[in-house]
Amino acid sequence: MSGTDAVIGVQTVSSWRPRLEASVLPPAYQDLLEVLGDAGGPLRAKQIAVGIGLGSGEFSKIEGSGRSRSGW
Repeated sequence: MSGTDAVIGVQTVSSWRPRLEASVLPPAYQDLLEVLGDAGGPLRAKQIAVGIGLGSGEFSKIEGSGRSRSGW
């Protein structure tokens, strides 16, 4: 990669540590935490997608079931 190449579409997320607030996360991640917190129980990926405002035509954009290594 040369010095003029740019990385597009990447957001870094800090690793969780005690007393770290969700407000340090990007807004999209905060939205996900809100949907999960309001649910009161397990959700399927499509339920989360609806909760964050993705229409049924956008379900193909949902990634696989990879797990975050950052601890959130």
